[in-house]
Amino acid sequence: MRRIPKLSMKLFFSARTDLECVAQALGQMSTQPGLRGILMLCAEGNHYDLSQLDALLRHSPIPIFGGIFPAVLYEGRRHDTGVILLGLCCPLQLAVLPQPSLQETDISRHLPPLPRQSAGQRAMLLTFVDGFGHRIHPLIHELFNHYGLELNYIGGGCGSLTMQSGPCVITPQGVLQEAAVLVLCQVASGIGVAHGWESISGAFKVTASQEGLLQGLDWLPAWRVYQQVVEQHAGVQINEANFFEIAKAYPLGIAKLGSELVIRDPVRLQGEALLCVGEVRQGAYVHVMHGGSHTIIQAARHATDMALRELGQADADVMLFVDCVSRSLFLGAQFDEELHAVSQPGTPMLGALTLGEIANSGRDYLEFFNKTSVVGLIKS
Repeated sequence: MRRIPKLSMKLFFSARTDLECVAQALGQMSTQPGLRGILMLCAEGNHYDLSQLDALLRHSPIPIFGGIFPAVLYEGRRHDTGVILLGLCCPLQLAVLPQPSLQETDISRHLPPLPRQSAGQRAMLLTFVDGFGHRIHPLIHELFNHYGLELNYIGGGCGSLTMQSGPCVITPQGVLQEAAVLVLCQVASGIGVAHGWESISGAFKVTASQEGLLQGLDWLPAWRVYQQVVEQHAGVQINEANFFEIAKAYPLGIAKLGSELVIRDPVRLQGEALLCVGEVRQGAYVHVMHGGSHTIIQAARHATDMALRELGQADADVMLFVDCVSRSLFLGAQFDEELHAVSQPGTPMLGALTLGEIANSGRDYLEFFNKTSVVGLIKS
């Protein structure tokens, strides 16, 4: 177990897949004076017995929160098995929103109150959601309406690369499905967001959609429009059999006023519609995007530079790197280069490969991203 003296916290990682080592680490960590909460990032390859994990979470004297992800990131390496624990001693407020709460019209009554903050300082909201949940965008909208630019936000979508929904959000109540956990931390932070994808088409109007199901572009079936652009650019035919393999290099970009295009990841064909991770609203304008490994990696480095500027003169105590799993799939063996690009000497790195990224640096509208790198630098 690694100690980080500046934050008076402990950072633990193990690539083992048994819960016994996790229970031992949590037991040691929970005895630390002043500990307020424990961030827990798990790889889906652990295949934990969820009933045993639930018991561990519910009986912990310290609240535990986080998620189960396709992989976790630790000290510049991807791990398909293992767990990361980060003990936090900063003042924090935690809220769990199970499915019934997310279905309510007024979610704001479940949100923790904004703490008193000194001039020029913003608290940080850690936000973890079910990446295949149906109420992500109403939650994101409500968070921004409630807190606005008073916070820095960072988090992501939990879940499995199998694209099958299941319990994945780690909370003091257990591992939940169709849920969210929010943790308001009184720490200084700098957040950087970048993706590196570039438009290869004109703008198409979304003429039919239902949440993440993109059905129509310019009054034509979305699949036919997307297929024509991709085949012309890639020089290969795309069909249902090879869709995922080719589409990972051709995401969609949603035009947003005054900001970088927000990426949506088409993951599956559904008839003549494209199933995307995240909402594509009717009436929006989208582009077909593409990128090379160089621009993708360069964007991750840019996200780190943004986070450093946001944090200012202070040296970060820890880096939280939230990176889309499809970026890892696209980069393949070069993904290590992206991890190297974001790493900062002397700053421990932990994070996860997510199914959608949640971020806002205190300057722009809060978003649920795809295929995007989010770097959070945290200072107590």
